[in-house]
Amino acid sequence: MPVSLQKRRQKISDLVSRRIIHTQADLERALRDAGIAVTQATISRDIRALGLRKVSAGDGRQRYAIARDQDGVLTHAVRQVKRLTVDVAVSCNLVVLSCLPASAETVGEAVEEVAPKGLLAVFPHGPKVLLVAQDEDCARQIADQIMVMCR
Repeated sequence: MPVSLQKRRQKISDLVSRRIIHTQADLERALRDAGIAVTQATISRDIRALGLRKVSAGDGRQRYAIARDQDGVLTHAVRQVKRLTVDVAVSCNLVVLSCLPASAETVGEAVEEVAPKGLLAVFPHGPKVLLVAQDEDCARQIADQIMVMCR
């Protein structure tokens, strides 16, 4: 059964975070073992889209890792939010992100990767992403975080 782009990329992120993956072939095998069949071209696109980087594995070889900046924030996710978010609005415990056309799903995934404290759910739809926070204070903090990312 085919797996959605979002679920496949989430699985890749999980695998890279939990295992040492040296090559695209290693990643393909790990995905296959998880019941996800993909081509090398798809893996290559996913690696680029997720912003994976090669880092030292400590054994003289390289392995894939999620790129992070000096604060530990996922740099690719921050870049996606910055590049694709047009406006941020808050109402009660909700944050509404207005995005460039056809980018709401990408922005939603990027916000989930950054995982702001108090975020309960992410709903991309059309040119908007609805973020549900635990309460109004969390919503304001999440909106502030996203506005900082967008600078």
